[in-house]
Amino acid sequence: MYTVGTFDALFTVLQRLVDATCENCTHRDDTDVLVLLDDLPGSQMNDDEWNIAMDVIMEMTRRMPRFGVSGGQRLGVVQVSDVTRPHVHVDLASNASRSYIYSLIQTIKPVPGQCDLSSRICDASSENMTMSIELAIQNRFSTDRTEARKILLIVTSGRFSNIDVINTTMTNVLKRYPDVEIYVLGTGVDVKVSGLISLVNESANVIIVPDKSSVNVIKILDAKASFVKCNAGVSNGN
Repeated sequence: MYTVGTFDALFTVLQRLVDATCENCTHRDDTDVLVLLDDLPGSQMNDDEWNIAMDVIMEMTRRMPRFGVSGGQRLGVVQVSDVTRPHVHVDLASNASRSYIYSLIQTIKPVPGQCDLSSRICDASSENMTMSIELAIQNRFSTDRTEARKILLIVTSGRFSNIDVINTTMTNVLKRYPDVEIYVLGTGVDVKVSGLISLVNESANVIIVPDKSSVNVIKILDAKASFVKCNAGVSNGN
């Protein structure tokens, strides 16, 4: 049986083989990770899911080997409860330190009263979800590191009422921004897996963390923190 872990290991082995045949390659650590927190009505996370997500972000930051140093990894955090007014907690261009990220995460909270989670009566607008993602790609990645690897991590419950529409729209978004690698993080035991998968082109790009004891699952992204750049113009991820 194949798992995300075995696929990731196979991908790493294949990339190592490519790296070994590259005559003029450079090891790179300049990876920009943008975390998009879905706080929209209809797909808003509950308190337990939110708390697990914050722990995962802290663990991900801790695991980055060259975080916050020149030429290293950087993190940005954007919370979207209103598509027209996203809350930028951390701008990628600020090159925030680990200690700053840790202290900030303690203060990030969901916007109260967005949706009646108990009855699930709110409708998650596909336009709001996909528009939030596209606006984040367009506006939130730093322009001062044009050759940096770009990773968008969408943190959401996946509880969308119009999954087919979202999947169709996201297919077009992924085609428009091939230089951005998109991953989806679902936390807790009540995530809607089909909703998570609708946001990416491969199910292997979906990470589910059911509880706080499982936050180290984010190590799946460890290999993305650094990469090998071939001077001929081909970039090989680890």
